[in-house]
Amino acid sequence: MKAFDREEQLIYNALSKIKVDTDGLAEQVKDRLAEDMPLPKPRRIHRPLIAVAIVAAILAITAAAAMLGSFDWMIEKLNPSYGDIVRPVEIYCEDQGIRMELIGAQKYSNMAVVYLSLQDVSGKNRITAQTDFMDGFYVSTGQTTSSDAIGYSAKRNLLYFDESTDTAYLEFLITADAGNTLPDTLELGTSLIYFDTLSYELEPIPVAMSDVKMVTGDTIKVASIITCGTINDGVLPFDFQNEDDSTAILTPGYYAAMPHGYDGQWVSNIGLIDGKLHVQIGSYANAEFGGTPQLDLVNADGEQVTENCWLAFFTDADHQIASDRDTAFEIAKYRYDEMILPVDQATLSGYTLCFTGTLASGAEGSWRLTAELGDTSREVRMWTNDVRVDGLLFEHLTLNPLGLEVIGAYEEDEFAASNMIVEVETAQNGTVLLSGGSGPYNPEAHTFDYKWNAPSPIDVADATAILINGTRLPIPKGEAALYE
Repeated sequence: MKAFDREEQLIYNALSKIKVDTDGLAEQVKDRLAEDMPLPKPRRIHRPLIAVAIVAAILAITAAAAMLGSFDWMIEKLNPSYGDIVRPVEIYCEDQGIRMELIGAQKYSNMAVVYLSLQDVSGKNRITAQTDFMDGFYVSTGQTTSSDAIGYSAKRNLLYFDESTDTAYLEFLITADAGNTLPDTLELGTSLIYFDTLSYELEPIPVAMSDVKMVTGDTIKVASIITCGTINDGVLPFDFQNEDDSTAILTPGYYAAMPHGYDGQWVSNIGLIDGKLHVQIGSYANAEFGGTPQLDLVNADGEQVTENCWLAFFTDADHQIASDRDTAFEIAKYRYDEMILPVDQATLSGYTLCFTGTLASGAEGSWRLTAELGDTSREVRMWTNDVRVDGLLFEHLTLNPLGLEVIGAYEEDEFAASNMIVEVETAQNGTVLLSGGSGPYNPEAHTFDYKWNAPSPIDVADATAILINGTRLPIPKGEAALYE
């Protein structure tokens, strides 16, 4: 992984570009932008002139971007909701051909707003409008234990996807849970980047069903693999018993490619055993990305035959099958899913084997960025309240430019804060309706830690009260109401 600060990035970018007179070009761009030039009449452009025009346009865009910088460009081009209250950062790191840049950020108490970009610099154009971090996203909450990974929530918003540069610009609203703290030095990153998830429905698998034969000796006997019925993804499908009976499964191998073309999943084997069709799908064990193994048989009338038995097993690199749960996790190199479908050989040629499911693509690596955001405590107001609203006590309140956090208690058996209408009353700008209403709560202790987000930055100094379902909770005046 390579990490760069803002100055190093500019140097790196400059050395990577074609040697042109960028200073002179920049002045030309400025002069052109300043002129109020009439549009020329349309005319035929010869191919060589088109190429020259394209090159000139690229150089002009490059020079303009160099003059503005990624933060200024984002503010002018995208006009993000919280652009006025974040500070420019402009640092990035690279891994697996993916560049992640922290463009700007700011934190207030236990809330933060972060502007990131993801760009595929490998030329493979893997970034899409659906690109996300999902379970790989990481934010430090000031602790030294692995609980950092679950001590916060993050709301993602795609601001813009630039197809020409294969870059996604993302906004994250981050809130730390009670008991965790977002430090002034913000550390964030990811180990997984999901590019896209494609869905398939009854996609034919390139297998000629008329060629499928009865399996005689090419099977493996495994004692009591007892997972039949509905697929339960995420649960290791092993239940080994000390019994004499056994289940016949196909020998792992490579029979055909899957229709989605992903080489991490394939048709391992196919054949008829005891009058039923067995289809075995191979994949890499514990892979973060890939496809689901759901199969269907479809006849000429479109009628589907789904599996009436499904089992799975893991093997090591030499395809030796694990014999118990613990061993399976330790040695797992490959995973095989075998579907057993109730179709006999006499009618098999009239069917088409199809794949229905999803295929997730992405990259696994290490992207980490750290930014010093400074002390913003003077822009945060904290106070206590003893007024109950509809059975809820909003006890400890924290208001900052990004929204409101409330730690409190509730009386009823069911917790219903998410449906409350929460507003911020201001002296000069009317009321601001907050959104969100989410966070952890404890059903045993009847306590909660909820946050609501502001649609745009709140002027905390101008705020006079919080309105909960119309009930007014005044904000104390003076220094006592500031962050303590």
